[in-house]
Amino acid sequence: MKARPNTKFVRHLLFVAGLLCSLLAILGFLLPLLPGTPFLILAVACFSRSSEKAHRWILGLPGVGPILVAWERDGSIPLRAKILATLMIVLSTLYPLFFEGLPLILRGVAGSACLLLLLYIWTRTTRSRS
Repeated sequence: MKARPNTKFVRHLLFVAGLLCSLLAILGFLLPLLPGTPFLILAVACFSRSSEKAHRWILGLPGVGPILVAWERDGSIPLRAKILATLMIVLSTLYPLFFEGLPLILRGVAGSACLLLLLYIWTRTTRSRS
């Protein structure tokens, strides 16, 4: 039977994971092929279980803080973020799908993945401007 991990150890591990996810989120917002938002959401989840101070800090970030609070509260996404995400997904997918010499099967997989992602985004609750 495996022993339960020390709670303090798990908190430290989650804190380090939150820092790593924060770094990957920053890189994701700077680099075109690395998504930043999923890492930011993971960082919030890690910090919420490891450090109240780090959790408050990340939720207080200008620009993304209110969006993260809404996501953590009820899984909602602002309409503006949905529109921007849709625009970026469509624009970044059009070139590889239609102008590169990709095999048809890869085009189908990429197009399907983008459609599923858009379906997920648009089926989340839209946050009002309260």
